[in-house]
Amino acid sequence: TVVRHAMTVRSILPILFQQLANDEYPVLEDIICTFREHILENWLIPHKKKSAFFGGFFLDQMAEMLRSSNAQTLELLKDFLPVLCCDAANGLVYKDPHWTIHRPTSAPTRNSPLQRFIRRLQ
Repeated sequence: TVVRHAMTVRSILPILFQQLANDEYPVLEDIICTFREHILENWLIPHKKKSAFFGGFFLDQMAEMLRSSNAQTLELLKDFLPVLCCDAANGLVYKDPHWTIHRPTSAPTRNSPLQRFIRRLQ
């Protein structure tokens, strides 16, 4: 299946991700839509594997694309990134039992790739 294949070739994905921002829109759309449909929104894939798949390097490339993309690509990412970053059921975010409103800012974070991604967007 697409999922099994994508998860087994994860080691070559940095090569793909590194030039993602330079691809033509139809290629980018196909890649992002496939990732979303077959990996991100697939409830059979454990959260831990999704976090490894869409790790820091992937998020760094997404941040780079947000800076340098055209309107069409930004629209595509506008639909993909909220699911990737904010959806506790499918995305990278998860409930942290130690996270409270009174949590000290010096406390370590458990999701550093997502935190780095958010900081890069500032």
